Amino acid sequence: MTHAAAGARQFLSASGGNAGIAVAYSGRKLGIPVTVIVPETTPSRSIELITQESPRIVVAGASWQEAHAHAVQILAPGWVYIHPLDDPLLWAGYAGMIDETVRQGVTLDAVILSVGGGGLRGSRRNHTANFEGAQSFMKKM
Repeated sequence: MTHAAAGARQFLSASGGNAGIAVAYSGRKLGIPVTVIVPETTPSRSIELITQESPRIVVAGASWQEAHAHAVQILAPGWVYIHPLDDPLLWAGYAGMIDETVRQGVTLDAVILSVGGGGLRGSRRNHTANFEGAQSFMKKM
């Protein structure tokens, strides 16, 4: 069940960029208010891009970890904290990209993932493709 279907009244995210944009976009499309907590180190361009989706933006903390801690602290009843990396719904969405590619008839010799935060890598739990890590890539080379 999605957060919206479960009756979420507010989405909350801690992000310095893409995750905040995604949560703000989703909230706007679903008509659910969004608050994005950004750390003080967030580039102004990132804040500008998040702002285009009309969330409430709060600057808190010197790092993402501190912004995350602030978000968890202000979480209120009816609000849903959408973690930018560690959320089974996000993993399912990421995994869907791989599955959709395979369903379209594309044969994948390898899938190379950026694992900066690990969210996309977490999707490997929920897809039909076989991930074996760097060793599977090396076998293909």
